[in-house]
Amino acid sequence: MQPFAGYPGTPSDVPPGTSGTPEPPETDATTVADGGRIAGAVLALALVGVEIAWIIRDITSSSVGNTTGRWFETNVADPRSQPVFTTTADGLVLVVLVGAVIAARRSSVRGAFVTAGILTLLVRLPGCWIFAQDWTDDYPLRGRLQTTSFFGAAVGLALLAIGLLWREPAEPGPPGSGPRARPAPPRSGWNVLTGVVLVACALDLIGWQIYWITNISQQVAVPHYYRAMLLGGRMLAVPPLSPPAGWLAWGTALAAVVGAAAAFRRNALARALGLLVGLRMVVGAWVTLDLWHEEHVLFTFDKLPTYAKVEEPFTVLEAVLGVVLLLVAGLRGADRSAGGMPWAAPAGYPVPGQRPGWGPTAGYAAWVPPQPQGPPQGAPGVFSPQAPHVPQSPPSPYAVPQPPPAGGGFGPPVGQPPQATPPYGRPAYPPGPPAGPPPAAPPPPSGPPSAPPAAPPPPSGPPSAPPAAPPPPSGPPVTG
Repeated sequence: MQPFAGYPGTPSDVPPGTSGTPEPPETDATTVADGGRIAGAVLALALVGVEIAWIIRDITSSSVGNTTGRWFETNVADPRSQPVFTTTADGLVLVVLVGAVIAARRSSVRGAFVTAGILTLLVRLPGCWIFAQDWTDDYPLRGRLQTTSFFGAAVGLALLAIGLLWREPAEPGPPGSGPRARPAPPRSGWNVLTGVVLVACALDLIGWQIYWITNISQQVAVPHYYRAMLLGGRMLAVPPLSPPAGWLAWGTALAAVVGAAAAFRRNALARALGLLVGLRMVVGAWVTLDLWHEEHVLFTFDKLPTYAKVEEPFTVLEAVLGVVLLLVAGLRGADRSAGGMPWAAPAGYPVPGQRPGWGPTAGYAAWVPPQPQGPPQGAPGVFSPQAPHVPQSPPSPYAVPQPPPAGGGFGPPVGQPPQATPPYGRPAYPPGPPAGPPPAAPPPPSGPPSAPPAAPPPPSGPPSAPPAAPPPPSGPPVTG
């Protein structure tokens, strides 16, 4: 029995087959099933075809320059510019859907499907109620617009459900090592920066929406204008397939909050959500800055109202935050809980999840007192006494510490058991077995004891008769 066995934080308290060091939070050990991959790829391809058809329709009805100019608001002041049906939101949906199709054969398929589903819902769901209202009756191609909205919302919901629910156990191995392996989590350290930037994006978007809620009546003399920004309305001069600005901002902020929570936990979904929010922030800031540039009011603060003087620097900040997300959110990290180097605390520091005390230092074996050197037990002619078995005590709330290995850490010198002091007002735990080596056993005898002297052999027959007495004299003795 080892010293201090049975106390929390010692080898006897460690489950079999483990090293005694705590593991970091495990990543999800599942992936999208084969059937889900095929179904998601087919749905994404179908929606890609719909998006391409609308973009081709805009290009053929006007031109490539007119369509891209309308997307990035660079020709709104040109009287020769023609309205189009699509916007940069359609371009984002197309890029994300193509990425989901490519990722169907990779370990990152779940994040790609979830991201594509979220963005498609944000862009297409408002059309389900907008094109059902009476003021859209005079819209050209209203029936196709309504069908596109319902089909896009259904595909987005299906992709989201496939990515989150249609799963199966992943193949063993390092994360991201194969198509059916676990998805790779964000890179350690950079995940914190990703989470902080996502929180900043969410605060920026939510702050501006709160400002518009409270001050839009002072900027635009139209009743219920923010309601139209949130749910759509006739007063919005936007392309038919464009989602309302307020709706898209709140949806992006929600995705940023979810992505930040996943980044701090090193969940694999944080990579896809971070890329989505970063792409959305960059494109949105680019379009806004282009519009101000075309109107010749970019950074001309003497011509701008107070809110616009603040909005322009914040738009530049949104562009910077988006670029940072695009650079750091997609970095892949290694899951150290499965394969690779085991996670361990630095020498001398307490291991998370254990009670205070010296305890075994993370990454090292538990301290074991030196054992006496001698001949192997069980050898012929060697006396090998067995120490009596001492039953282990149940785990106690008062952890008795033990010294760390030599060469670093804190604690008493090696070879001396620590002196534990129980908390105030509680009885001291009885001392454990001695830490020193047991007393040496007496040397065994050099050989068997000598045999006693042999007894005389028994007589071979009855004893012989005693010798006969001499015969008497025949006459009187002769006298002189």
